[in-house]
Amino acid sequence: MSQAIKSVRVRQVDLPLNFPVVSRVGLFEKWPVILIDLEMTDGTVGQSYLEPYLKHSARYIVPAIQDLV
Repeated sequence: MSQAIKSVRVRQVDLPLNFPVVSRVGLFEKWPVILIDLEMTDGTVGQSYLEPYLKHSARYIVPAIQDLV
């Protein structure tokens, strides 16, 4: 029996950091994370995450994931 994707849930959260990250791009006190839950027709649920480094890039990544599904 083949499986198919039933649904996907994609959301962005900003996790507070214990210690800020200082980089050439700037100071990061929170870290953007994209959480992904994928449910298959047989009930299997997979979970994953992406860390896009720049918060504003999530606005492009989240719709791309949804389009691919």
